[in-house]
Amino acid sequence: MKLLLGLSLIVLLSFNANAQVGFTQEGMASYYATDFEGRTTASGERFSHKKATCSHMSIPFGALVKITNLENNATAIVRVNDRGPFVPDRIVDVSQSVAERLGMVGKGTVKVSIEVVDNVVYLYTHDKNA
Repeated sequence: MKLLLGLSLIVLLSFNANAQVGFTQEGMASYYATDFEGRTTASGERFSHKKATCSHMSIPFGALVKITNLENNATAIVRVNDRGPFVPDRIVDVSQSVAERLGMVGKGTVKVSIEVVDNVVYLYTHDKNA
């Protein structure tokens, strides 16, 4: 029981650390395939390529993240609404509209930096039909 509580505390603290404004990370980004359109994300929101959203393994849903393509310095501010990517060398997946803004369409993956710019995690409400 103590082990379970200890592990839970470590997991919660790691999620909280990634929610801090100024938290940064560098790694590879990819973007969602077109067949994800309309599917439900981990947050319960329906995925749309038109929305400026991303997935990250631990940054809380609703947090705003600045993503910079390190190859061309293009940036985008996105909202975390999903979990992933589940590929070892990637840190973030973005919607296609964000991929276009970052200049990564056609390349598949690019090296990026991410920075949490707003860690106010609102009570996450959304229209599941949107």
